Amino acid sequence: GQMPDFELFSGMYRDVCLICKDSVYVPLHGQRITTTGTAASPTVRAVTTVKNEAAESKSVTVTVTLVDATGNSVATATGTATITAKSGSDVALTTGAVSSPSLWSPSKPYLYSLRTVLTVGGATVDSVVEKVGLRFFSWSGSGNSSVFSVNGAATKLRGVCLAQFMGWVLNAVPKSRFTYQVKMIKEMGINSIRCAHYPRSRAFYDACDSLGMLVLCEVPSWGCGGSFNGKTAFWNNMYACDSAMVLDAFNHPSIYGWVLFNEATESNLGDEMDKENAIIHALDPVSGSGRVTLSATMQGGTKYTFDLLGLNYDESSSSNAPSLNTEAYGNAMKNCDPYGDWYRNYIRGNAMDEDMTGNCSEATIEDNTMKTKFWGSTAKLAGAHFWCFMDYSSGRNTTGREGIVDRIWLPKNVYFKMRNTMMSTAPDYWANGTPTKLDLTADNTTLKADGSDLSLITATLRDASNACKHASCNVTFTATPASCVRLMYGGHSTSLTDSGNPVTVAVEGGRAGVLLRTSRTAGTITVSATATCVSTTPSVTLTSTDPAPEIVGPFAWAPMAQRQGAAKDLFRSPRLKTAYTSKGVAISFPAGTAKTVHIIDCQGTTRASYALGNGSAAIVDCTRVGAGIVYALWDDNGRRMLVRLNTVR
Repeated sequence: GQMPDFELFSGMYRDVCLICKDSVYVPLHGQRITTTGTAASPTVRAVTTVKNEAAESKSVTVTVTLVDATGNSVATATGTATITAKSGSDVALTTGAVSSPSLWSPSKPYLYSLRTVLTVGGATVDSVVEKVGLRFFSWSGSGNSSVFSVNGAATKLRGVCLAQFMGWVLNAVPKSRFTYQVKMIKEMGINSIRCAHYPRSRAFYDACDSLGMLVLCEVPSWGCGGSFNGKTAFWNNMYACDSAMVLDAFNHPSIYGWVLFNEATESNLGDEMDKENAIIHALDPVSGSGRVTLSATMQGGTKYTFDLLGLNYDESSSSNAPSLNTEAYGNAMKNCDPYGDWYRNYIRGNAMDEDMTGNCSEATIEDNTMKTKFWGSTAKLAGAHFWCFMDYSSGRNTTGREGIVDRIWLPKNVYFKMRNTMMSTAPDYWANGTPTKLDLTADNTTLKADGSDLSLITATLRDASNACKHASCNVTFTATPASCVRLMYGGHSTSLTDSGNPVTVAVEGGRAGVLLRTSRTAGTITVSATATCVSTTPSVTLTSTDPAPEIVGPFAWAPMAQRQGAAKDLFRSPRLKTAYTSKGVAISFPAGTAKTVHIIDCQGTTRASYALGNGSAAIVDCTRVGAGIVYALWDDNGRRMLVRLNTVR
């Protein structure tokens, strides 16, 4: 295969949860929710997989209830199925019509909740809650007359390609950042994100759902330089990726398409991509509210039966199928760089982020090209996705600096240019000049003291009229108290060159920035900045708070023969909650519950005990318990329910 033009970084960087279930339960990704009916009278179809791990058959009642944003039930459906021992079965239910529906769209991303409850013998054994957006996607026309519609309204797709990457945390982007990122993209006038070239976390899709951002979800692939015909292991992996992508993201209303490959050579793929297409549509059949399949630029022909024709760096199509641009830019480097557009080795302060008064304004050329050829109302295709929104780590040119924003999401002049074109928002361009003051902002001022939450701190040089002015200058960022934070800066490489407090950063394009990452110490944080070219010393205040207790257990600790009964009671039992706070590990129960909690080590020796009542919390005393892995447990009806704690601070 061919080395992709982006880098992935290993490690566990998404949430991992231990989920406890009864012997009758809905498994992970065990429900597919679809909007059916009509836009005026929508219904919800839920296909729920019910597993039965018990030694005997179970008669299971499944009830789904659609609840609006104010908590009112608006539609429901109930069904019963007999699930044989050690097996599973799908239960398909369709609710009644929703009267006066609030449809989901990019302009009004209204979300309902679908509550699914499983009962056996009148007792609840499992429940699942999923956010639901009632929406209908459709495609019409072909080739240069392609139209995408949301709820019957023609919608031009004005998109960007986006990697999951942020500065020197690489792919380990905390969940809180996705809302800020999607919001910044939407404020530019963008309504579609192509996840190039791999699926994203649930938190990212949640942000797109709630903010009204359309999404193209993509299986991890890029290029096929060698032949993959007959490569069984490769294709089995691709089939697994296809299924995982669809099942993991199925219920998110923002997703309108599945991308199977990026820039594959058709002659190398045999007939396997038809099988991929069939796998996806077996899970997600095309319908008025369903999604479509496509591949980004199939090189060498068009024999595959995708629903859409995806095109990279092309503005027109003669295909009989609807067509969508999956990558585009304005070829501006041909006008500005003797090496041509292939290199696109952008530098902040040059090229796309150049001074807007320069003779070669690539930002203007890129903006005009996207406006007239790809994003405008007269564009020939259904829409286009600019390559790319942010600087990324690239093994091809070592820089990957083609973005509208840089690798920590500081905006370049092209961001302001495109935002002004699409949203008529006043631009904040930089230009060479003489600054007189320094502004300081933080995009996230309320953080979690969880050791991972981030805030982007931006220092901007300005003149007396508040215009952004660039000068050769260094900015020093200082945070107090130092125990609460870590400041990170690494220029435009993927490696941290400075991490600590204070941190000194060179100004580029009138701006300098650092990423502030919280520790597990809560409190008020003050960040100040000084510059070598101006005398002002601005500051910004942030608050780092203890995260709310999360359910990370309990699970049944009992002999194997007893676990079925224990698990049944467990679902209805109060949950033991834990949280890492500034004072230590906190353990608590829901209000009104009185329990005695014991702290034991891995050998089962009790190290401490705490009496909890009426929702009160206890702080585990690490001087009594010791550092390392211990367990908080409580006894109930002869059982032990526990959660794992790490007391290393």
